[in-house]
Amino acid sequence: MNTDNMQLTAIRRYAAGEDATAISRDLGMNDTWARVTVGRIRRADLAESGEDPAAVRAAYGKGGGA
Repeated sequence: MNTDNMQLTAIRRYAAGEDATAISRDLGMNDTWARVTVGRIRRADLAESGEDPAAVRAAYGKGGGA
């Protein structure tokens, strides 16, 4: 799986409520990878999308670990 697909998979699973550590491990990455990756992409989305910040945050969910 390429990096883009891994990131999209992490976002989808996190938004669905899965635990970030479990996602990271399933993808063969270190324990914090999914949390950090989703956070980085969410921050960029908030800064660049021009959409309502509450709607952007809601789309990303909270994951099972938050």
